[in-house]
Amino acid sequence: MAFTGATGVKIAAGLLVIAVVVAIVGYAYADNRRLGWGALVLVAATLPLFAVLYAIGVAILDQLGVTAAGGALIGLSIAVAVGTIALLSRIVRSSDPVHRGAPRAPSER
Repeated sequence: MAFTGATGVKIAAGLLVIAVVVAIVGYAYADNRRLGWGALVLVAATLPLFAVLYAIGVAILDQLGVTAAGGALIGLSIAVAVGTIALLSRIVRSSDPVHRGAPRAPSER
């Protein structure tokens, strides 16, 4: 989709932003609900920065064309995927297992 034209690049950029926000907030919320809500508030507070990033992306699109802008988006997507895989593999290899879900009852401790 990133190489199909200016509209495709904009849609791909929006999908990448949504994926990153969902990953950050979802991971934080899964570990600690307060941290998840805090991450959501921080993301909401930084939304004006997305306008700056959008302007940079439009400048790349206008100056270098669809191929360069689409390639940059694909590169960023790969970097996000590699970072996510690295984080998940670190969590899995951790010797201290993370307890998710409802807290254990006193009789189970």
